[in-house]
Amino acid sequence: KPVNSGPRSRYEYLVIDGGGMVVTAWTTQRSLERPEDRVKGAVYIFLTTLASLSGMIVAGSPVIVAWDGKDNRKWRRGLHPWYKHGRGSVVNREEIAAVIAQLDGLLKAMGVATVRIDGREADDLVASIVEKECEQPGPTILMFSDDKDYLQLISDRVHLCRRSLDGIVLSPNQAAVLGIPIGEQYLHQKAIMGDPGDNIRGLKQIGEAKAMSLLTINPSIVAQCE
Repeated sequence: KPVNSGPRSRYEYLVIDGGGMVVTAWTTQRSLERPEDRVKGAVYIFLTTLASLSGMIVAGSPVIVAWDGKDNRKWRRGLHPWYKHGRGSVVNREEIAAVIAQLDGLLKAMGVATVRIDGREADDLVASIVEKECEQPGPTILMFSDDKDYLQLISDRVHLCRRSLDGIVLSPNQAAVLGIPIGEQYLHQKAIMGDPGDNIRGLKQIGEAKAMSLLTINPSIVAQCE
């Protein structure tokens, strides 16, 4: 299902979490019997999604696809040794690698830039790109990923498109309407409740609702605990 393109020619920079987009595309094809069909189907879904996203940016705008690098958890495990420890995988890594290998060549032929750095995850790279572009007045940026961690990057100039929201683009105003925490508020919410998927502990028996209640009562609670 293509994303909702919304107003055309709005953004001037597009940054995509390539790995997340590939996994989502592959998952839609996992019922197919032959591996080669699953790979081809995932490549097709990725490219059609990219075509839909192209309708949301000014023609000729930079497009960057960020990939996970080799040993992509190395840097984060240097900060937190148990990061994603014991986390299983619900995808076929060989087929995912085959999809990415095909896309590398296709994206290059299309003039789409790709980036990967050993030891870093794709979201590390997206965050660096966004931070660099926002150091001075510049383009409006559209990110594409279903990873909730990208919510902390949303600002007046940086918006997020998530397929899980039927293509709704999250700006600060849209997030406020939907009651979705973004920016520092999202970061502090995760600091309080933890992230089981990344094997990061939070306060016991504190979920999203309770974490937000604590932040509403005392917005500086996280800073006070540093």
